[in-house]
Amino acid sequence: MNECGKVLTFGEKTGESGPGWINAGAYLLEPAVLRAVPEGAVCSLEYDLLPRWVAAGAVYGEKCPGEFFDIGTPEDYRAFQRWIAARSSRSESDGHPL
Repeated sequence: MNECGKVLTFGEKTGESGPGWINAGAYLLEPAVLRAVPEGAVCSLEYDLLPRWVAAGAVYGEKCPGEFFDIGTPEDYRAFQRWIAARSSRSESDGHPL
């Protein structure tokens, strides 16, 4: 993203892990954008639409630092549960909420 929040490049998951920014949260779309997708067409926001919109200079975002967990697999969900439990234990011992 540039200093104004315009997304300059977009790449969906590559299978590699490490630090970086993710696309998550809410999307604000004009109704005309959705009408441009042919009725009954099967498409992916991440693979089909976002890359095209980014290339057209039509996507903006905001960086929000913090933790993110992809809980799309049972193993990842269990790792997230362990992370929450560890934070909860620390918070209870020091008297602070999560």
